[in-house]
Amino acid sequence: MIAVSVTGTMGIITPEAVVLEFRSAGLATRTLAKAIDLAAQFMVLMLLLAVIGLAFGTAGAETAIVIGVALTVFVVVVLAPALCETFWNGRTPGKAILGLRVVTVEGGPISFRHAIVRGLLQLVELPLGIAVFIALGNPRSQRLGDLAAGTFVISERAATELTIPTLFFPPPGLEYYCAQLDVSRVDSEQFLLIRNFLLRVADLEALARYALAVRLATAASALCTPPPPAGVPPEVYLVAVCSAYQQRHDGARSAT
Repeated sequence: MIAVSVTGTMGIITPEAVVLEFRSAGLATRTLAKAIDLAAQFMVLMLLLAVIGLAFGTAGAETAIVIGVALTVFVVVVLAPALCETFWNGRTPGKAILGLRVVTVEGGPISFRHAIVRGLLQLVELPLGIAVFIALGNPRSQRLGDLAAGTFVISERAATELTIPTLFFPPPGLEYYCAQLDVSRVDSEQFLLIRNFLLRVADLEALARYALAVRLATAASALCTPPPPAGVPPEVYLVAVCSAYQQRHDGARSAT
């Protein structure tokens, strides 16, 4: 479910009624990012096609040229952007320049499956010009590829402006554990997901609060070492993860 605040922030509402806030990227910004990507792809494509022409530009090599051109076009237009989004946390060069990122509708990082679905469907959307009309028809400016893949594009710069600095101290008795906790595999999206939950726990019913805390703690413990000490409640463990993450990344040092 989607919620829209008075500030224009897009919110993803989890089944436990926790609102995770993002700002959806505008259509104009997305179009400019795509134009930058297309310009870069065009230059790379021309360079590679020139190399293919020099390598196979002899009589009787027509088949090799056709195969080489087809593979090159597929790699540059579809595969390379999908791999870029997969391993660069939803970014391409154009998106990175303009502060955009592709995320899943749950607010998490995308996988190669999401990225390749988006890339394949844009082969239909862009030439036919239907991407703009579909994006204008939904609140998150999703094109057909986004709808099929279950993704949308957020503005990281806007999201940063909306983020309220909050300091998480090590829970009492877990100071040494927090100092030893390795959170290097926790990315910014996962940290914000946990942070948003901890800032909203007072708004949740007890059962929903505990269920979501267990789910988030289980996901976090799979990425962090060492595991939490025996008997540590899920919420307390999440505070420890946030504290260790802020210490690692020199997080904000003033509580709100």
